[in-house]
Amino acid sequence: MGEVKSPCKRKCNYDYKTKMCPECYRMIDEIMAWPHLNDEERLFVLKKAEKRKAEKGK
Repeated sequence: MGEVKSPCKRKCNYDYKTKMCPECYRMIDEIMAWPHLNDEERLFVLKKAEKRKAEKGK
């Protein structure tokens, strides 16, 4: 566990309306769970974050 690195950019600007970090596109529950996830779970979170980013058009 721990090979998949966090996408955190250390610029958290958590949006309470969307409940998502607009820098890494993870939801607060995903951010909090990150240290406890295995690599498969982390990859799944990253895939969801990429989808959110694409939906935002960035």
